[in-house]
Amino acid sequence: MKKLSAKRTQRASLRATKNLVEELGGRLVPGSGSGLEKGDGRVDGRFRIETKRPPTRKYRLTYKEWMKVRDAALRANEVPIFHIMLGAVELIVLREADYEGFGGTEEGYDLSNGSTSFLFTEQSLAAVPYGGHLNVWIGDGKTFFELRAMYRSDFIKLAEAQ
Repeated sequence: MKKLSAKRTQRASLRATKNLVEELGGRLVPGSGSGLEKGDGRVDGRFRIETKRPPTRKYRLTYKEWMKVRDAALRANEVPIFHIMLGAVELIVLREADYEGFGGTEEGYDLSNGSTSFLFTEQSLAAVPYGGHLNVWIGDGKTFFELRAMYRSDFIKLAEAQ
C-alpha cells in the first residue's frame, strides 16, 4: 500500500476536521492548537477535537496524547474527542463515561486489557460491525480510562440526538 505524502496527509486531515467540526456546529482552532487554545477543532461548550490521519492505515493512540486533549477539554468543560482516520474509515474515540452521558447503552467489543497505548488498525476494526463499538482501556500504569471507539457516522447520530 502506498503511503500518502506528509503534505497530502495534512491537507486531508484538515479537510476532514473542518467537515466534522462544521457538521457538529463548531469551528477550527487557529494553528491547529499550536497556540494557547489546544485541539484541532472545537464545538464551544461541547467538544474538543483532535484529528489524526496517519500516512498508513494504522494509528497508535497513546496515553500522553489522550491526556493532552482530555486536559484541554476538561478545562473548558468540553468532551474530549479523538478523530482518527484510517484510509476511508473514520473513528471517533471518546471516554466511555461521556458515551453513557449521551444516553448510549450499547455494549462494546473489549479488545484491550489496559496499556499505555492502543494500536488502531483495519484488523482491530474488522471485528466491529457498523453500528458496533470498540472499548479500549488506556493508562499510565496507575490511572486508566475506558475509551470507546465508534464510527464517525454513529457518533454524529448520537451527538445530534442531544
